[in-house]
Formats: sequence, structure tokens, C-alpha cells
Amino acid sequence: MQARRWWMLGVTCLSVIVINLDLTILNIALPAISAALHAGTGDLQWLVDAYALVFAGVMLPAGMLGDRLGRKRLLLAGMAVFLAASLWCALSVSVGELIAARAFMGLGAGIVFPLSLAVVSAAFGDDDRPKAIGILTAGIALGLPLGPVLGGVLLQHFSWHSVFWINVPAACVTLAAGAVLMPESRNPAARPPDTPSALLGPAAVTCLVWGCINGQDHGWTATSTWMLLAGSAVLLAAFAFRERRAANPVIDLALLRDKRFAWGTAASVAVDRKSVV
Repeated sequence: MQARRWWMLGVTCLSVIVINLDLTILNIALPAISAALHAGTGDLQWLVDAYALVFAGVMLPAGMLGDRLGRKRLLLAGMAVFLAASLWCALSVSVGELIAARAFMGLGAGIVFPLSLAVVSAAFGDDDRPKAIGILTAGIALGLPLGPVLGGVLLQHFSWHSVFWINVPAACVTLAAGAVLMPESRNPAARPPDTPSALLGPAAVTCLVWGCINGQDHGWTATSTWMLLAGSAVLLAAFAFRERRAANPVIDLALLRDKRFAWGTAASVAVDRKSVV
């Protein structure tokens, strides 16, 4: 049983490496995609950002649903979505189709990412959990710089489609091994989430990410950029206000008083945001 848990951790690390790799691997293939699909600058921007935008918006509700429906079940469902989207990307024949497929891929990744940590935390006891989470964090960090390196190697020998085909075997291994090795877990004390909070949180994150994307594309002084960022601030304030009064809050805001949690979260956000700039 002990060895099985560590094999499960290896499979989970593979899943987060693949989804984080896709935050950066596409960048190296953009010139080839532009030439093949006649994509303009705006199209290329959305090819990169559609993934990050959906990814960011999905993570919070995915974590809540996993606590209630089963973390293993939802993680594997997310990986199946990621696999289907990767196939769709590889077979796309127009830039619009590829952007839609990338958004669909972000949906799968946004489900897998938060549940990977939840699955590992539930599978390991207090003694081994810090080590297991440290290994998983290293896997997350590995995926980001690996993307451009692997993308460059692939494009030396194959077409731009290869940056999506590479996901297929990794996703298949994760699905097959995860179905056998991952234990199912839920939060038995999970209560129905507060619906307004569950909507406000993802909306605030989506506006924030979209505002950052828009700032890079149209400028940080553009009206559309400030509207999105201001909208994110308003939604975030409404989310915090609602959370303090909700019977079943989505997030325990008291966690933010823990410096280790607060700074660790800030560092993770900074790394993920830097990877898509």
C-alpha cells in the first residue's frame, strides 16, 4: 500500500507537468501556426490566452465539486477533457477552431490542477504529506520551463501539430494508471456551497486574468483594460463581503492570516502569471 501511494504520486506529477507544460509549449510554435493557418497577431494572442483564461476561471469551482463528487473521479474526468481537447487542437484546420480547442483544453487543465493537490493530500498521512506535496510542487515547477525546450525539439523534426500530439500519450497514461492507483476521496463534512460566492469568485479571477491579457494586447491605459481590472476588484470585494456572511463559505478567509499560506499562494500566482506573459 505504501509503494502504491508513491506510484500514485508519480502519476499525479505527470498530470500537472503536462498541463503546466501547455502554458508555455505553444509559444515556440506560434510562427509555424501563423504561417500555416494565416493567423494574425490578435489570433496568436488568443491562442495562448484562451487556455489561461479558462484555466483560471475553472479552478475554484472544480475544487469545490471534487470535495463533493469525488476528487479522483473529477480529476480523471478533467484529464479526459484535456485529452479530447489535445486531439482537437492537433486536428484543427483553422485558427478559430484552434482557439476554441485551446479554451476547451484550459477547461480540462483547470479541473485537474486543484484536484491533483487534493488527491495527494488525502492519500498521504501527516508524516509523508509534506514530502509528497513538495514533490508535486516540483513537478508543477518543472512543467513551465520544459514547455519551450520540448517545443523546440519537436518543431525541429515535426510540424506544429506535434506540440499537441505530445499530450496524448501522457494523458492516456495518467487516465489508465490513475484509474488503478488513485484512491477515491471526498470531504464527508462538505456542505452545499454558497451559490453567490461560487459565482463571484471565478468571475473575479476571470476578469483579473482577462484584464492582464487585455493590458498586454491593448495597453495598460486602455479603457477596456481598466474596466476589466476594476470589475475584478469590485467582484473580489463582493466575494469577500459575501464570504464573511455566508453560512457555507467557499474559502476560509482566516487562512490569509497564515503568512506561509498567504505568501505561498502569492508566489504560485506570480509564477503561473509569469508563465503566460
